[in-house]
Amino acid sequence: MEHFLVCTNPKCRSIVNLRDGAQVLERSKIVIDECPECGSPWSSHCPSCARPLEIIEIGGRSFCLHCNGPLQPEGARGPGRLPKISLNRT
Repeated sequence: MEHFLVCTNPKCRSIVNLRDGAQVLERSKIVIDECPECGSPWSSHCPSCARPLEIIEIGGRSFCLHCNGPLQPEGARGPGRLPKISLNRT
């Protein structure tokens, strides 16, 4: 049974947790068929490894439990992400 859904748009990656306490809602009972943020379809699989989506949160960021792939939008700078460092010396 699906526990999480993720938006398929790499620039969005909204996540829906289908767990309601100890119960898991069925996907067919969800009122929204597409992401309310961007209108893209939902997926119940990790966009990085294609395994059924299970999520862990570390420092306010979401990751796939199987492959540790980040589930943030492309280009997002969430908590815990290091800034790019230039090695060019002038």
